[in-house]
Amino acid sequence: PVTISGEEGACSPPIGLHSITVTTSTISVGWVQVPGAVNGYQVEYKAESAMAWFINPAIAQSATPTDTIGGLLPDTNYYIRVRPICEEASSCYSVTIIVKTKAVL
Repeated sequence: PVTISGEEGACSPPIGLHSITVTTSTISVGWVQVPGAVNGYQVEYKAESAMAWFINPAIAQSATPTDTIGGLLPDTNYYIRVRPICEEASSCYSVTIIVKTKAVL
């Protein structure tokens, strides 16, 4: 369930989502820590042509939150978003970014 920021147990969506490293099969992303994300974060991604989002395993709360998505296809655009898992519920998603994996040379 999505919880609106301001409700009890909710926290704000992450900001500053950006790619850190990109290879032919992985994308590493980072974002600004969210106060209240006591249960960590959930990163979702999908290929540009896909209908369904995939959920990367939840990651723990961190002062410098990052995650790496693996098993991706080369030379493909991926949509990526993240949300905090707050005390009682999950928050809204961050802004979605588009990152393209590198082509095989």
